Amino acid sequence: PLLIGMFRTLHATITHVVRNSSSSHDHPNHHVTNDDDDNPMDAGSPAYEHAVWICLLLVQLGADARVVTLSVPLINLSQLVGLSQREASYHDTLPLEARVQFTPRFSLGFVVHCHAALQHPAVALVLARGLCQTDDKAWTLRVLSFVRRLVGLSTTKVVQLHPLADALFAIHQTWADRVAQRDAAVQLASKQVERVTAELDLVKMNANDERVLSRTEHARLQKELDVQRTTHEHVLESLTVKMETQLGRTDALAKKKAQLQDSRVQRGQLDQDNHALQRKLLVLEMRLDELGQANVAASADVDRVDQETRLHTHKEHMAELERAVVRYEQSVAEEQARSSTFRYDLDTLRHQHGSLQNEMAAKVAQAIDLERQLDAATTALHQRDGDVQRLYAKIQAMIHQLSDGAAVTAQSQQSSQGGGGASQGSYHGFVPETQFSQ
Repeated sequence: PLLIGMFRTLHATITHVVRNSSSSHDHPNHHVTNDDDDNPMDAGSPAYEHAVWICLLLVQLGADARVVTLSVPLINLSQLVGLSQREASYHDTLPLEARVQFTPRFSLGFVVHCHAALQHPAVALVLARGLCQTDDKAWTLRVLSFVRRLVGLSTTKVVQLHPLADALFAIHQTWADRVAQRDAAVQLASKQVERVTAELDLVKMNANDERVLSRTEHARLQKELDVQRTTHEHVLESLTVKMETQLGRTDALAKKKAQLQDSRVQRGQLDQDNHALQRKLLVLEMRLDELGQANVAASADVDRVDQETRLHTHKEHMAELERAVVRYEQSVAEEQARSSTFRYDLDTLRHQHGSLQNEMAAKVAQAIDLERQLDAATTALHQRDGDVQRLYAKIQAMIHQLSDGAAVTAQSQQSSQGGGGASQGSYHGFVPETQFSQ
C-alpha cells in the first residue's frame, strides 16, 4: 500500500504537470518570465518537491529486489515519456540565463528509477541536462551512477547511449554558440574601448591647446572686467543717490501706509458698529412683527365682541317681533271671535226676519232698509275678512323671513368661531330686519 500511494502521488503530479504545461504551450507567452507563480515545474512548488523526494526514496529503495519487483507493475512508461517531453519543452522555452539555472529533477529522479525509457530523445535530453547542471553536485553523481549501472547491465550499450550522446552534443553546441556570442561581444567591446581610448587621447591633446587659448582669453576678459567694474562703480554711485531719494519716498509711503492702516482700523470699528446697529434694527423689526401679530389678534377679538353684541341686539329685536306677532295674532283671534258673534247675530236676525216676514208685512220699507244695511255690513265684513287674510299671509311671510335670518345669523356665528368671515356674517344677520322695515 505504501508503494501504491507513492506511485499514485507521482502519477497525479505528472498529470498535473503535463496538463498545465500543455495549456501553457497553447499560450506561447506563458513562459516568457521565469517567476511564474502558476508554473507546476517551479522549484518552489510543494507538489513538485514532494514528487522529487518520492523519486529519490524509490531510487534508494530500488537496492532491494523485492521493491523493484513490486514497483514494475506500477510504472507507467508513457507518463514518464510525457513528463520528460514536458520538462524538455519547458527547458527549451526558457531564456539562456534561466535555462542554465533550471534542472529537471522530477524527470531525472523518475528516469533513474525507470531506466527502460532512456532511448527516448526527451529522456536523453533530461539526463544530459542532469549531467551538465551546475546547481547541485549530488544530481550529477546520481545520473553518472545510473548511467554506469545501466551500461553495466545493458547488452546493446551503443544503441542506448546514442540519444544521450546526441543530447550531450546538443547541449555542448548550445553552450559553444553561447560562448562564441560572448566572445564576439567581448571583441566588439574591446574595439569600442580602443576607439574610445583614441578619442580620449585626442581630447587630451586638444585640451592643452584649449588651455592656452583659455588663458589668453582669461587675460582679455580680465581687462574687460576691470573696465566694466569701473563703469559699474560710477553707475553704483548714481544708483546710491537714487536709492537714498527712493528711501525718502519709501519713508513717506510708510507714513501714508500707517495712516491708511489707522483708517482701515477705524473703518473696521465703524463696520462693527454698523453690524451692531443692523442687529438692533433686526431686533426692532422682529418686535414690530410681534406687535403687528398682537394687533391682529386684538382686532380679531374686537370683531368677535362686536359680532356678539350685534347678534345679541338682533336676538332682542327678534324677540320683540315675536311678541308683536303674538299680540297681532291675539287681536286677529279677537276680531275673528267678534266676526263669528256678528255672523251668529246676523243668522239670528235672518231667522227672526223669516219668522217675522209674515208678521211685518207692513214694515217692508223698514225691512228693505234693514236688508240694505245687512248687505252693506256683509260687504264690509267680507272686506274686513280679506284684509285679515292678507294681514295673516304677510305675518306668515315675516315669520319665515325671521326664521331665515335666524338661521343665517347662527351660521355666521359658527363661521366667526372658526376664525373667518365674522363681520360678513353679522351683516347678513340684519337682512330680515331690513326687509321687515320695508
